[in-house]
Amino acid sequence: MLTEKILLTHSITAATDLDDASRFIGLDGDYCGAGERAAGVLAVSTKQGQQAPVKMSGLLLVEAGGEITAGKRVVSDALGRAVQAEDLSAETAIPDGSTDVTSDKAQPDLDIVLAGSELPEVTNGWAYTAASAEGDFILVKTE
Repeated sequence: MLTEKILLTHSITAATDLDDASRFIGLDGDYCGAGERAAGVLAVSTKQGQQAPVKMSGLLLVEAGGEITAGKRVVSDALGRAVQAEDLSAETAIPDGSTDVTSDKAQPDLDIVLAGSELPEVTNGWAYTAASAEGDFILVKTE
């Protein structure tokens, strides 16, 4: 059994009918979009225009959008469910026609590509418990 530890709740005007509690809610009063920052987690179903109770801080119950490993950071999917964030990665590419570098004193111009979402600007917390499939509920330690 999962037990929430809610530290702070706030109200936000529901931009649409919010029928699925335990999903991330955006600052606009709608379900959080993919990769967006969440205001918190919806506490109960709320009709459009009403004040929706949003749990903002603590160890919160969130619906999973797929398999999640405990301890990993989570982001929102397009439906406001928690999905595991990709690990941050970097790729380098040596430009065509470059001379091989045989010294640690020389460095060619490199294109570095960062990928993933393991950055504080887009994650909504980290998974305190694991999910084995879509629709499972997990505890998320919010940020």
